Amino acid sequence: MLKNILEISGVIAVVQFKDNAQAELMQFHGALDQASAEQLGRFAYDHKRMLQGMADVFAMLKLTPGETEWTPLRGWVIRGATRSVCSWAGLVCLVDNDKAKVNEVLKKLDETAFMI
Repeated sequence: MLKNILEISGVIAVVQFKDNAQAELMQFHGALDQASAEQLGRFAYDHKRMLQGMADVFAMLKLTPGETEWTPLRGWVIRGATRSVCSWAGLVCLVDNDKAKVNEVLKKLDETAFMI
């Protein structure tokens, strides 16, 4: 199931990590070695925790009356010059910006996250 994410154009690697304080590597596929996959999983876990706090504060601003869709945080993207990192729940993938469609990647992560 997780390996299917690699079929999306531009996806370089995908990592599943436990959503706990250890952010243990569960599985990975693609062009990363185990050490890099562990680092990416740890980074994704830490970044998710930080962003969840920010999303909670942002939700309190009530920029859109009645809007409650900012929390819980569902996913995030960090876009670099040539590559991006996309994460959803306990999954994170590395993508090539010229080849990947980020919305397609996030949709597939969403579909996959709760099926594995």
